[in-house]
Amino acid sequence: MLPVKKILAPTDFSERSLPALDLAVELAEHFSAELVVLHVIRDLPNAYPAAAGEMAMTVEIHREALLEQSQKTLDELVSQRVPDGLPCTAAIAWGRPAETIVERAADDGADLVVIATRGATGLSRFVSGSVTERVVRLSEVPVLTVQAEDLD
Repeated sequence: MLPVKKILAPTDFSERSLPALDLAVELAEHFSAELVVLHVIRDLPNAYPAAAGEMAMTVEIHREALLEQSQKTLDELVSQRVPDGLPCTAAIAWGRPAETIVERAADDGADLVVIATRGATGLSRFVSGSVTERVVRLSEVPVLTVQAEDLD
């Protein structure tokens, strides 16, 4: 695993994901590694062909707005938490979060994924399981999990 040259730090923008990002920054500084901060937007369902016209346009407008807001939030997060001079890429991807994180780590040649054990919670976690748990199971790249303080 050593030396670490590239670290992938996924974030869902929740408070619980921040300690993992902070540790990823610290590790990137220590190893003089490149940092990739990734936010995955869940895919939106496509409009059915029968409803193509107006509904498809509404979905596309929503996608564009979601992408724009996510990029703005990611850029703000990176500017607040990543020191100047640290090589860092802020990336947005569409897809299923766990699978997209694992694919991105492999495709980018990441040496390490640093991810919080709990991000946003609620019904989606109950239904689909923990994103972190799936990343740990699926990744061929080492995964460092960071347990966030209980904010409930």
